[in-house]
Amino acid sequence: MATGITQRIRENIIGVFALAVIFTSLAAAGGIAYNIFTIQPTAVGTVPTDLFITINNGQDFSTSQDVNLTLFANNAEECRYMNSEDPDWNEWEPYSLEKEWKLNAGDGQHAVLYQCRNTELSNSIGLAIITLDTTAPTISYTSQFDNSTLNLEMEVFDAISDQSICTVKFGSQEDTITIELNSGIGKESYSTSPAGDSFQIICYDEAGNNAETPVIQLVQ
Repeated sequence: MATGITQRIRENIIGVFALAVIFTSLAAAGGIAYNIFTIQPTAVGTVPTDLFITINNGQDFSTSQDVNLTLFANNAEECRYMNSEDPDWNEWEPYSLEKEWKLNAGDGQHAVLYQCRNTELSNSIGLAIITLDTTAPTISYTSQFDNSTLNLEMEVFDAISDQSICTVKFGSQEDTITIELNSGIGKESYSTSPAGDSFQIICYDEAGNNAETPVIQLVQ
């Protein structure tokens, strides 16, 4: 339901100024939440510019709260970080090109903000957004096996993904089905003449989480 966004925000203004960064994130209930951050530094001279941040090398999804930040800034000596939901920044740290970071809990979009300074203080903020998805899809189905034909009615639920890739396995035979999800739910009808005497359904969401049914014996 979301695509990863890497966004650079740059201000090169000399003097006293206020920078408001407004971005939206998808709330757990499906609404839109607004977060506003205001920075009011006094800057003289050349401040850090061209701040750039990605999460997990620009991936759209993470299945873990533990992520890796890739970073860049010109003229930076120290930097600090925060999750969008946090009340304040962490402490200033020496500038680096990479950092391990922990997202806040809860599936959905999360943003990490990044600010750098030198002796002149900073007037630049960078942010990156990633979708945390720690929950596997849910599979339900009904089946009918008659005259060597298997008819399946499958339903997949996933609160985050727009589609699920499902594999139906019959011994050494495998058929792959893409199920589009609308408001988290997708349905698919499927018929085949299986090569074995049992079947199993395995479905993946877009983050790579997977769920599978037990192996079901085919009985006519």
